[in-house]
Amino acid sequence: MIRKLLLALLLIPLGFRVEAIVLANGEWPPFLSNKLPEFGFASHIVSESFKQVGIEVQYEFLSWKRAESEVKYGNVDGSIVWSKQPEREEFAYFSEPVLQLNEVLFTLKHRPIIWTSIDDLQDIEIGLALGSTEGVFKKSIAEGRVSLIRTKDIESSFKMLLEGRVDACPVIDSVGHYLLRTKFNTRQRNQIISSKSRSEVIHYRLMLSKSIKENAEIMLRFNQGLKAIKESGVYAEMEREFYLGRYD
Repeated sequence: MIRKLLLALLLIPLGFRVEAIVLANGEWPPFLSNKLPEFGFASHIVSESFKQVGIEVQYEFLSWKRAESEVKYGNVDGSIVWSKQPEREEFAYFSEPVLQLNEVLFTLKHRPIIWTSIDDLQDIEIGLALGSTEGVFKKSIAEGRVSLIRTKDIESSFKMLLEGRVDACPVIDSVGHYLLRTKFNTRQRNQIISSKSRSEVIHYRLMLSKSIKENAEIMLRFNQGLKAIKESGVYAEMEREFYLGRYD
């Protein structure tokens, strides 16, 4: 059993036990990363939520594909942060939203795409990173109105955009601007703009494996902890620091 009970020796009363949970994590800065403070903004939210209910989090950094598989077969307790999908609900419990984020289209400044709804997008190619779902573009892709090119990651999508190999990249706005700030030079950044219209509002959640019987109760406790940090103002303060660049 991956989850184990740790006997705390310091700072807490004798005999009080703290549970430890193992969660798969990944590289999605500034929300998740082994290289960022607190392992990124989303990781910090999850850790603090569990801390509220006496659970210590240990992160194991894996590829997204492997992380999903490890959760499915109960080799880790769970993973952060994921969108709720019917195929995932077959093997995982999902928490209340940890993040609510806006997906927008990043395009070249000299080749803007004017749109207000997905149906306005015709005969374009989009670059989408491996591990990202097709989301609201699924129908358009299936009907051939939008072409999909899979890329290694979002940074690669932006490079293809700069080379004119795709017309647009659907990306969470804060993630896109973070990558432009940290991975591209001023000349490159000035060539890319983000849309005012949003393609989707996406909720990202903790998922816990249904293969581990305790996880139904653990999920209830996590949701209690998440609610507590929101009601206390801790979440709002972390969000304020996020926009100030604390997790860059």
